Amino acid sequence: MKCRTRNIPVGFTGTLDDMIYYTRRPNGRVYARRRFTLKDHPSHKPFANATRGIYALNPSREYRQNLADYMIGYNRLEANEAKPAQCWNNLYNKLMFAMQRQMGIPLATLTRQMITDLNLPCRSVKNAVEAGLLPMVKSYERFGAEM
Repeated sequence: MKCRTRNIPVGFTGTLDDMIYYTRRPNGRVYARRRFTLKDHPSHKPFANATRGIYALNPSREYRQNLADYMIGYNRLEANEAKPAQCWNNLYNKLMFAMQRQMGIPLATLTRQMITDLNLPCRSVKNAVEAGLLPMVKSYERFGAEM
């Protein structure tokens, strides 16, 4: 749940009565959310293992920068206007889980060696866009940095 209000002072961030208040820099709005509580769910453990696996790949600085630059074009797309990506991690997760759905590759056991041997589309942002894992944006061809 997100609440927007006009009466909270600008720059107010923190917690109060099980609510978290924060300001988003791009639009300057103050948001209030309920404090997150983790509920045990059967799909939590496989998801956590997959997330650990993809971040253990430790993508290169250039690859992360390509995702950050791609995010600007991604957020300009009309389909993503209501829910823009906040940082490169959002797109990295989207890319990797789309690859898992499309190709059936288990993310928990994915290694750099598997990526190069199988020539997986997650090697670069350009390859991911061409494979349909990420939507096409203007000038996506320039995002060719390897993972």
